[in-house]
Amino acid sequence: MNHTIVALATPLGKSGVAVIRISGEDAIKSVAALGITRPLTLRKAEYCKLTHPVTGETIDHALVLYFSAPYSFTGEDVVEIQCHGSRAVIREVIDMLLAVDGFRYAEAGEFTRRALENGKMDLIQVEALMDLIESETPLQKALALRQLGGDVSSQYAMLEELLVEARAFCEVFIDFPDDDLPDTMDKQINQKISDCRNHIMTLLSTSQAGQQIREGIQVAIIGVPNAGKSTLINAIAGRQISITSPIEGTTRDAIEHYKDIDGVPYRFFDTAGIRETFDDVERQGVEIAKRLLNESDVTLFLLDATKSIPEQLKTVGEIVSRETIWVLNKCDVMNNFPKNILGLSENVSRETICISAKDGGGIDALLKNIAERRAPIATDAIFVTRQRHIAHLRNALVELEKSSLEYDLVLKSEYLIQACREVGYVLGKIHIDRVLDVLFSSFCIGK
Repeated sequence: MNHTIVALATPLGKSGVAVIRISGEDAIKSVAALGITRPLTLRKAEYCKLTHPVTGETIDHALVLYFSAPYSFTGEDVVEIQCHGSRAVIREVIDMLLAVDGFRYAEAGEFTRRALENGKMDLIQVEALMDLIESETPLQKALALRQLGGDVSSQYAMLEELLVEARAFCEVFIDFPDDDLPDTMDKQINQKISDCRNHIMTLLSTSQAGQQIREGIQVAIIGVPNAGKSTLINAIAGRQISITSPIEGTTRDAIEHYKDIDGVPYRFFDTAGIRETFDDVERQGVEIAKRLLNESDVTLFLLDATKSIPEQLKTVGEIVSRETIWVLNKCDVMNNFPKNILGLSENVSRETICISAKDGGGIDALLKNIAERRAPIATDAIFVTRQRHIAHLRNALVELEKSSLEYDLVLKSEYLIQACREVGYVLGKIHIDRVLDVLFSSFCIGK
């Protein structure tokens, strides 16, 4: 049975207005359950008194909207109730709705899942909707809106069409082997396969920037114990988020702070000081620091101006391999320290930024330096933003490579089918319950 579902679509808590959403073939029954006796006009907000159907007691005054299938968000009949955001009102309204036969509380993301299943949006647009809800910067919002509007989906649809055309050419050869077909047919098939590969490579070329916009550019703060890493992340955050102490090894885990720099999201990580240690907990913290170093887009290698620079570089050793910004901390103590430590280590090849994390000196210059290293991002570009998409596109490339090298047309066509299937996984055209279950579990209940 396809139940009619009910949920609060706005955050739970005290607010001026709360929105309660009902979707399903019996959604209109919610009107009578709330004591509303007059018929509602489609897609028009009606001011109604909500009353208890048994006692006649007034529950609240609300705006009620009715959308009939398929002209609604879910593609089903939908009723939305905009009542006051009182916990008591919300609870009583939802309790009355759940008492209706066939009504139940919605699962996480179930409204959007029904929209997908009813063809109101594809899987890319579903993911974009979640990204829009979670966006924190103008760039993230703009990217999510482009994807939600179907710009990205159209690129995958174009790719799918190219794959279908290439497969159709194979089928012509297979079905009509004795007909007078052009000698260049095989060459034409491989050209279409090449076009598909180029299309995928173009999409994949945007994946790094796309993931950085969506997830944030990851910045690892690395250094020896007591170099001032925790003090630095507190200065960047503008508040204390990490414990600072003169005792070495205080930081054991990675502390994350999100920051918007010129509209671009950055994720800064304070890490454990890198050194050899027999303390098991601290050792795990050092391993986390090294892992973040390898995963991060940018590394801030923090040096302590009051200690031997060569010894600090020696401790870190060969693990410095990413885009590295060298930062000399405690410059307020060592006023005459050289601003360039070139030559102290083969790893150091850029001018070092001098700061004082304790009093905030040089922090703005450091953040400006980080922002300047980022390549310009065209807001009107099409981006691949999720690892799931990247994996399927790479799988499609593998199948296309097999197809281009295959002479047997039946096998050539089969590889093209598999490549087309991978694109279908991205769009959600192929039923993939496991992917959907994971995706919608991260949605809020009322969405």
